[in-house]
This record gives sequence, structure tokens and C-alpha cells, in this order.
Amino acid sequence: MSRLSTLSALTKHPALAWWHAMPETTRQLAIPLSVVAGLLVLAVLTLLPSLAVIRAAPSDHQKLDQQLELMRQLATQALSAKAQPKANPDEALKFLDTSVKQSLAASAQMAVSGDRATITLKNASPESLSAWLAQLRGVGRLLPAEAKLTRSDTGWSGQVVVNLPQP
Repeated sequence: MSRLSTLSALTKHPALAWWHAMPETTRQLAIPLSVVAGLLVLAVLTLLPSLAVIRAAPSDHQKLDQQLELMRQLATQALSAKAQPKANPDEALKFLDTSVKQSLAASAQMAVSGDRATITLKNASPESLSAWLAQLRGVGRLLPAEAKLTRSDTGWSGQVVVNLPQP
């Protein structure tokens, strides 16, 4: 197809025929108005995501403030725990034995080997296990070194290994 036949085919298009049928003054106004309308649409489409971020900023800021406050509380707890004197190994073992018998009762057995205590759980209730772990950390200043637990319909089973303090 030659270039001339391509141009003549384009001039026969209905939209182009409509364009050429318009008065010259209308065409001169339509071009700048089309450019302005296009720029307006482009500006709106690029600003909408920014406006959404600006609208969400106060709630995001509040969430971040809450997270920061929680982190500050945790840091304070960590510093206070670090400032506490180390537990005596004999007292820690006595506390651990007592807490296992009181909190976990018949669902747990404890075996001590050197500086590690292994607590074997069988169907311990979630509430008693949670309370015991909180007591272990808070009052006893002991942390589990390992935990291999499985959950069943009747409770938690498995082992928790606690490192005892060094003399």
C-alpha cells in the first residue's frame, strides 16, 4: 500500500471527517481544552494515591505511637530484669520444683541433669502452662532454653528445658 493510499484511507475515517467538518474556531478551542482536560485527568490520577496516604496518616501515626509505647514498656521491663541480682542455683531449683508441682501438678514431671532441668508435660492445660511460664520468667527469673510442645484437644504435651543459673 502506498503512502498516498494510507493517507486517503485515514481521511475517510468518520472521526477525522467529523474533525474536518468542524469550524476552524471550534478546532482551535478544542485542542487546548483537550490538553487541559488530559492534564487534569493525569493530575487527579497521580494525586489520588497521595491523598489516600494523607488520609490514612493519623491512624497510622496512632498505631505507630502505640507500638512505640509497647516497645518502651518492654525495654523498661528488660532493664529492670537485667538489674535484678542473679538467682542462687539452689533457690532456683527449689523454686522450679515448687512451681512445677503447684502450677502444673500431675501433668508434669521434672528431671534435673547438671545445670539443666527438663520438664515433661502431658496434657497440660493452656492456662496452667501459660501461668507457669509467666511465673517462671517473672518470679523465678528463669527462661526456657528449649521447648518442644504439641497441642492436642486435651492440652499441651512435650518438653520444656530450663537452664539453671550458674553458681
